[in-house]
Amino acid sequence: MLRNNRSSKLFLRILCGALALFMILGALASFTYLFRSHVHAADYPENMRVHVGLKYGSSMDEAYTMSSSSGFSVVSQNISDRTMPETVLFKLSDTQLIAAAAKNLVKTGNTYYGTSSTAADIGGYSLQSNRQFTSYESAKQYITKNYASKLSEYNVYVAYDAVSSRFRIRIGDYTSADSASAAATAVRSKIGDSITVIEPNTSVYLIDSEEGTVIFAYNGGTNSAGDELYLGLQPQSSDNGIYVSGAGYAGSLVYKCAQYGGNTKLQLSNVLELETYLVGVMHREISASWPLEARKAFAITARTYTIANLNRHPSYDFDLCASTHCHAYTGTFSIQDAYRKKYEEAIDATKGMVISYEGEIASIYYSSSTGGVTVSAADAYGESAASPYLIAIQTPWEKYLDHASSHSVWHVEVTPENLAAALRSHGYTQIKDAVAEIRILQFAENSTYVYSLEIVDIYGNSIVLTKTETVRLALGRYSSGGTTLFEGVYSANFVVGKGSVRYTTEVDTTIVENPEASLDAEPKFTVKTAWETLVSRFKKGLSVITSNGYDTLPEEAVSIITSENVLEYTGTTTDTNTDTEYEILYASDENNFVFYGKGYGHGVGLSQWGLYDMGRSGYTYDQMLAAYFPTTELTHYTDLK
Repeated sequence: MLRNNRSSKLFLRILCGALALFMILGALASFTYLFRSHVHAADYPENMRVHVGLKYGSSMDEAYTMSSSSGFSVVSQNISDRTMPETVLFKLSDTQLIAAAAKNLVKTGNTYYGTSSTAADIGGYSLQSNRQFTSYESAKQYITKNYASKLSEYNVYVAYDAVSSRFRIRIGDYTSADSASAAATAVRSKIGDSITVIEPNTSVYLIDSEEGTVIFAYNGGTNSAGDELYLGLQPQSSDNGIYVSGAGYAGSLVYKCAQYGGNTKLQLSNVLELETYLVGVMHREISASWPLEARKAFAITARTYTIANLNRHPSYDFDLCASTHCHAYTGTFSIQDAYRKKYEEAIDATKGMVISYEGEIASIYYSSSTGGVTVSAADAYGESAASPYLIAIQTPWEKYLDHASSHSVWHVEVTPENLAAALRSHGYTQIKDAVAEIRILQFAENSTYVYSLEIVDIYGNSIVLTKTETVRLALGRYSSGGTTLFEGVYSANFVVGKGSVRYTTEVDTTIVENPEASLDAEPKFTVKTAWETLVSRFKKGLSVITSNGYDTLPEEAVSIITSENVLEYTGTTTDTNTDTEYEILYASDENNFVFYGKGYGHGVGLSQWGLYDMGRSGYTYDQMLAAYFPTTELTHYTDLK
């Protein structure tokens, strides 16, 4: 009998000898990597840059302290063009600066915070002369020649208006409209020029961190050509980064005044070259010690995901965020040189290569580990996400039992009361009191991920969770008062019980290189089982990697390599309801619920630890990607439709 996890109650088990080896058709045909020379797609220029959000929304501050050992270039950053060009306004030899929203600011430690008090260290109001200049230098010269002696008691500095592309002269900072108006009258009498009071919240200040004075102001916005322009800071030398909050960034740090909760704060983002960005992503996502082929495969995966998700955060005017919602990212200059070179080696070897489907960028996913099987995008996110290359596949090469420290195998326990509170905190307010029962209604197709789950409280109130990601997120971590009351599940690949749960552990397999193989003879890779019994919960047949990617072959098409010869497969299939061996996991309290699971993350697409295991076994990067994303190709991103 076959087991389809949505419709059938039967498991499929394949019995084989303890030392028997069955072949994976591991000699894969490489993807075709196309270096065509036709006109590049307009959206994907060769010198593409990406715009990464670092601080935005609730995470924004009023001010940020930056340092760069080579000094700073102050630029006007155009974020409308995919190459995101910048115009250098001037350079500063200072090695530390503070960027802040133009508002009343009070200094605490080495940075500033907004205040509603007029007893501020820096005011949000300023005065502006009617004179305009085409360069920073000409504005500075005018200040020296005409204003310096007349306004010696005032702080006089240059401002830039990005909309008109003109430099202006600003005078002072004031904490109220009245004090600014009074100062304007005095300044007019001294210099004879027209003076305008500039309101708070319209500019970004650059502040001398030692003197505590404003040295430059920038007004961003959209110019007549439709370009969005904001203040940017770059290190004067590309060999140095700009450091903020302990992280070092290449490219430009970009500052934009933005509203949150009725307050003006400063949004912080990073504009940099695509290939440089990938170094920072790889540093946060995988280890530099992983095999080169695994690093190459992940470089392509990260590049593909980046391009497929450009402009993912349009409300903030940047492409991707720096959290695991997009890519984990904390810059590139905090990475040790030895590690950086390892990442750059993989990125340079695959420069520009992405995963494509029918000539277009593939919308792919990856997670830390999957626990021996992936789940389809349709079962995780709904039918609208269905894809021919995001299907459920068995991953016998993934040695998840070896990676327990990465939550590849896990178990969590929770009281009925805390589980109910966790569900309510995640929006499931139908659950009024302690949970009485949890029932798995349905598994995802060809997968052990839970597709449908019913939860009932002690009063009979119930919810039914549908789709694997809905299940995982509903059962996520719950804390109260600084105490974690439910660790949460790490994936939807689990079983659950009250007091105890019965579970099976998938067979641990070792992919080994066949020492007898040659390029034109036997397949390069075989698989040996670590246990005597292999339990399959999927379609009848054995999972293999072919030249076309992942496939399942019937038993009659598979041979076993023995020490004497190559034999036909002689295993049998068995109804696993009859004699499957299970283990029991007991809760510390018989009233508690206990979850036993495998995998870490959503489980769709590629497993990072699966790449590591394939790399250790000698697979090449294109073979790895073919296994996880069947029917796709490798293409240079400038050749995409």
